[in-house]
Formats: sequence, C-alpha cells, structure tokens
Amino acid sequence: GLVSGYLTKKRFGNKAYGYYGFANAINEDKDWIDPDVLGLDLGMAITCYANSRDRFIWNLLGKQATILRGLNAMGMTQNGVKNNP
Repeated sequence: GLVSGYLTKKRFGNKAYGYYGFANAINEDKDWIDPDVLGLDLGMAITCYANSRDRFIWNLLGKQATILRGLNAMGMTQNGVKNNP
C-alpha cells in the first residue's frame, strides 16, 4: 500500500507519479511507463486503501449471502483461510 507507493515514487519520480497520481502500469524491463491514469483503476485502489484502514468494505460485503456462498464455493472462510476438505 503506502510503502510500495512511496518506493515507486522514490524510484521513478515524476515519470510514474503525476497530477492525478500513479501511472496505470510500469514495465521496468522495457523502461516503459504508461502515461495514462484511468479513474476505473483508481477506484479499486481507493477501495483497497479504505478497507486496509478499518475493514469497512470487508465488513460490509462479508454480511452478504451471495459473497459468503461464493467464498464457500471456493473453499474459503470469512477470514480468508482455506477450509480443509
């Protein structure tokens, strides 16, 4: 989260971080940084950040029967640990 963002900005500077935030993609092997920043991707990042602060998103979704059925079908529990068969 925050540490990786700090390290990315420190390593790549303004090439990877601009007016709207971090670039969409970075490929170090080809020395290429995507010049675009898409709001669609930023929404997911904001959601992940909000969830890391107080688990609000997980607590909200973890009450939904559809989510719980999906986790169960994948062999997962509410805390993310796989069920033993």
